[in-house]
Amino acid sequence: MHRPDQPDASQGGESGLNLFVNDTYRVALVAAPHVDEGGLVRPLSTADAVRELERLADLRTAGHMDDTEHRTLKSAVLRKM
Repeated sequence: MHRPDQPDASQGGESGLNLFVNDTYRVALVAAPHVDEGGLVRPLSTADAVRELERLADLRTAGHMDDTEHRTLKSAVLRKM
């Protein structure tokens, strides 16, 4: 934001986008637990697991995660079945 009343403030030379690009954070993709109406965590159905595995494969193919992350998340999905 341009603040001409403040001498050390931005004079409009940088964009907000640059602030986000330069502030990198490592994040992990974590699937939300499947909870039934009673609040109990339930195992994934085969259909849900297939959808989740397809989604993970799409993310890997698109380059949003590496093979190690993909294997870790894939294993987590299979354990929930």
